[in-house]
Amino acid sequence: GASVAVSVERRDGALVVGVRDDGPATRAPEEGNGLRGMRERVAALGGAVTVGARPGGGLAVEATLPIGGVA
Repeated sequence: GASVAVSVERRDGALVVGVRDDGPATRAPEEGNGLRGMRERVAALGGAVTVGARPGGGLAVEATLPIGGVA
């Protein structure tokens, strides 16, 4: 099993939520309904989601949401 780290921080007027693991992923996953739904929900609030492989293996997902509502 992989270990997972979750972070929540305030950065430049935004709330940034990150999830990183050290699993076997070497590239970003194909975008399916889960990632698409996450992107749509975050975009509706004026934010963005990034997904990518981490150097050395693992996956990182980060959602950036503007503080104070829709941008």
